[in-house]
Amino acid sequence: MSKILDDMRLAAEIEASVSTGRKLIDRVGGRTVIEKVHKIFYDKLYAD
Repeated sequence: MSKILDDMRLAAEIEASVSTGRKLIDRVGGRTVIEKVHKIFYDKLYAD
């Protein structure tokens, strides 16, 4: 049930970002945040 609610929240955020003209990438903190998350993810993946 939690996964469904998370998916619904994400869908609502995407819809809101489109209707307000703000890009989703800007809503999550921009390119810098995405790059940091990407690096952390792959560092952990390669360490496993």
